[in-house]
Amino acid sequence: MAESDFKIDFVGVGAEKAGSSWVAAMLDAHPEICLSQPKEVQYFNEKSSYTRGLNANFNKGFGWYEKHFIHCKKNSIKGEFSTAYLPDKTAPKKIFQSFPGVKLIVCLRDPVDRMYSQYWMYKNYFLKEKRPFSEVVREEKEYTEKSLYFKQIKEYLKYFSLENILFITLDEIKENPKICHKALYKFVGTRNVDFVPGKGVFGRKNKAKRVRFRSGLVLINRLSKIFIFLGFSRVLKVLVKYGFKDFCLRIISDESRYPPIDKGLRSELIKKFISDIDDFERLTGKNLSSWKKT
Repeated sequence: MAESDFKIDFVGVGAEKAGSSWVAAMLDAHPEICLSQPKEVQYFNEKSSYTRGLNANFNKGFGWYEKHFIHCKKNSIKGEFSTAYLPDKTAPKKIFQSFPGVKLIVCLRDPVDRMYSQYWMYKNYFLKEKRPFSEVVREEKEYTEKSLYFKQIKEYLKYFSLENILFITLDEIKENPKICHKALYKFVGTRNVDFVPGKGVFGRKNKAKRVRFRSGLVLINRLSKIFIFLGFSRVLKVLVKYGFKDFCLRIISDESRYPPIDKGLRSELIKKFISDIDDFERLTGKNLSSWKKT
């Protein structure tokens, strides 16, 4: 259980490369909502990615977690969005034990497109992958596991009711972002569900990047952790709000464009997900037929 009266109201649990940055931006734009600093606290997941191993934050005290919300007003609707939570086996129970009444937000994307986007992020942004995509997806089961959405959600349904989970697909965000942000506000419980974020917030978030200076990325992440440790999350929020982080990222990286996935490989990969997609459709009532097309 949580070690203080502190609580949060929602947790975005994933999926990676499925629109979570856009959702987080919509939530953070609402004056009644306060998002953690940084967006991804990564406290409840025992494991990170295959490139990083175990998560160093998993055994940190609850006081460490609270520091990521010091900037939030007492009565604000508080939450965070860590995409590592969805595939992690320990996260559902740990989240429930800490915040049993919390609401969960799940972003989803065509499973093969999600895998492919993850690969290029690890290759060009984190500079952790040199193998071709066709080789990686056969050798690293993480890529497939992270796209088996129904399998992952089943673990959360052991602790949370379906009514306490909001599912949003990247397709829905692209087709009608205004309906999506209104659904988000209604779900987390804002009084003003008709609030409209500024036009600048609606643009594409977290565009694919190619890092030119790995040391610069490490420095940005370390400075963020230092600010949180010192209790300066409010200062960090101001720096992010006024574009300091984006400015630094523009210095060390540029926009990355990657080639379309091989059609034959896509057809091969889709077969791994058909059954899971069918189960997820039955669970949520969503029409995901486009995800099954080869």
